This record gives sequence, C-alpha cells and structure tokens, in this order.
Amino acid sequence: ITMAICFASPWRTLLSGSALVLLAGCSTLKVSSDYDHNADFSRFYTYRLDSVSIYDERARLDSDNTLAESRLANTLTAVLREKGLRQVKDPKMPVDMRITLLADTRQKTQVYATPNLMAGLGWGRRPWGWGIGYGADFSSRDYTEGNLRVDMFSQPDNKLVWRGWARAELNQPYLDAERLMEAMRGVFSGYPPAPALAPPSKP
Repeated sequence: ITMAICFASPWRTLLSGSALVLLAGCSTLKVSSDYDHNADFSRFYTYRLDSVSIYDERARLDSDNTLAESRLANTLTAVLREKGLRQVKDPKMPVDMRITLLADTRQKTQVYATPNLMAGLGWGRRPWGWGIGYGADFSSRDYTEGNLRVDMFSQPDNKLVWRGWARAELNQPYLDAERLMEAMRGVFSGYPPAPALAPPSKP
C-alpha cells in the first residue's frame, strides 16, 4: 500500500543536533506499508514497544535524544490505541506482538534538467542553410529527507508480519505535534490489512 498525503503546513523536529523526527508539508509526505498475507491480524490485541531508535545524518545512533524518543513513542501508542491495540509494559507478561520504531534523516540531492531547443541560419555551399540544436541546462539542490519505519513481529515466533514507513523532505525546524500525529496515522492507515477473500467454492 502506498499513499501520498499533503498537509497544510510543513513540520519537523530537530532536537540537540539529532536527526529525526518526521516532517510533512506540501512537500508531499509519502507513507507505505507491507504485510504478511498469511498472518491472522484478528488475533493481535496486545503489544510491547521494544525500541525507539533515532539516527542522525551520519547514520549514528542518537541514544541521548530521549525527548524525541518520548514524543515518537507517545504518538505511536496513541495511534495504536485508536486501532484497538493495548500496550503491555511489563516484560514478564506475554504479548501478541513486539514493535520497533526507527527514524533517521539523510542528505539528498535533486537534479533538474531544463531542455533548450535552438534554431538558426548559416552560410554554406548552397549558399544558405538552417539547423536545429538541442541541449539542456542542469541545476541541483541539496535537501534533508526524513524517514520513519515501524515493524511489527508476531509472538512467540518473532516473525515480521507488518511494516509501515513514512518519508518526506524536512523543511522548517519546529515540531508540530498535530502534524506528527497525522503522519503516524497515515503510516497506519492500512492497518489492519483487509482479510483476503476466500476463493469461490466449486458447485
């Protein structure tokens, strides 16, 4: 499942030099998901959030950024509650799913090509001639891309059954909690997956 969501205003969080958290804006936020088509999602009611990992632009783990971790975890918990899933924090209690959350930022370069079409006259043996030339002007810009990924593992077999992610260009250096919530809801817009239709029975 792949969707593109456009919000009214851009947002981003950047705490203590750390990379993440998400962004949106009318630079379009793209959300996607994939899942195990053989998994029975109707049996999943409880989960444990195992980890929230944030990486900076150099792919270094920012383990000190507990503020961003807390914001992400709280937003994820709220969205999963809307989906009817209950978080279990006691590590000794059994759960139906184990969940991990990963966020990072990456430096990207976008290249633009502007075509040029040229025509002209020239002197030759005939004695006049004409020709058409084609070329392109190239320009580029650097930008920061934010990524968010959520993985769900069934228990006790620890099998990956669902993955959702979001990607967008980071714009302004402030956090809009409302936009973060909308983005997380976008990630889970395809959860739970619709059950596969049984093939028609033969007469």
